[in-house]
Amino acid sequence: MIRKIVILIGLFLMVLTMIELLKRSLDMGIVLQYTSKIPPIISIKENPITISAGTSFYPQNFIDVCYWDDYSVEIDNNYDIEKTGEKIIDIYVLTASGRYTSSMTLNVVAKEKEIITVEKIVYQDDNPQKSTEDTYERNPEKQKDEEVIIQEINEADYFEGYHDIDLPVDSSVSLLAQALSKDIHTNVQVSIDYTNVNLSQIGTYEVYYYTDLGKFNVFVNIY
Repeated sequence: MIRKIVILIGLFLMVLTMIELLKRSLDMGIVLQYTSKIPPIISIKENPITISAGTSFYPQNFIDVCYWDDYSVEIDNNYDIEKTGEKIIDIYVLTASGRYTSSMTLNVVAKEKEIITVEKIVYQDDNPQKSTEDTYERNPEKQKDEEVIIQEINEADYFEGYHDIDLPVDSSVSLLAQALSKDIHTNVQVSIDYTNVNLSQIGTYEVYYYTDLGKFNVFVNIY
């Protein structure tokens, strides 16, 4: 009997000890909490990006964002595509867990010149001088002088017919080229540089004619 009582007391003490140990373990326990800090993946389709000065450019077309939750994208538009050089464009992705940044490099290069060439055209006199055979026979010296004058007239370089033009916005390049060259009368080689003309933007632009006689300019008014 006494033996059973001793065993029961031992078991009771063991249970109390285990309860105390479990209580202490719970008091020292650390509860772990998980918060998602996975950043979005920001990729640039092409980096660096090269465009010609004055060309329309939309950075968002070159940005891909991979993220598991809602986000928004902000782009620093403080850059000038009219000026050549390297531009760094900052990109910001905003999420519930924070703001993440990236950037793209934009190289703005000079716009290639768009030049049209007017072929050399020699205009002949529709009313050539009448024969002076009799005069030449009577006065050989006069014949010689008149031949020199005629030769000088035929060989004189000229460039005529250039003037300002008006075109509606979004006209084609071929229409611009036709308008700039259709009234030109010349017997020298001519190149027309209309690089400055922006057919999609209302304004007045300067055009240059480069000839053997020098440089000439007109204005193209886009309305």
